[in-house]
Amino acid sequence: MNMRGPRLRVILVALSLSSAPRLSSAQPAQQLPYRDPHVAIGDRVRDVLASVARPVIELKGFQRVHLEPGEERVVSFTLARDQLQMLDRNLPWVVEPGLFRVLIGGSSKDIRLRGDLTVR
Repeated sequence: MNMRGPRLRVILVALSLSSAPRLSSAQPAQQLPYRDPHVAIGDRVRDVLASVARPVIELKGFQRVHLEPGEERVVSFTLARDQLQMLDRNLPWVVEPGLFRVLIGGSSKDIRLRGDLTVR
């Protein structure tokens, strides 16, 4: 398989899950409080401006986590080059330069953490 496009290795996204409710609204953005002890967290990616039609949001991975009351756990997601590639108009696999939005949450309607990734 011929891989053209920008060089991209691996991106790591880490976040902390907690089953303990927070009383203060000044919690770090990476802290995601959940009341349910069984949580499925997924990482999704959106190519903000692609040269061909792409899905609005693509699920790239997920983890099922069980939290005991008061427990906090760090969950990590890794995005590799092949997870950002697409078929271009001439059908080779490419990773286009540009802005990708990384979304973390329990579902596409429950996004709790977001960030931007720029591929050059």
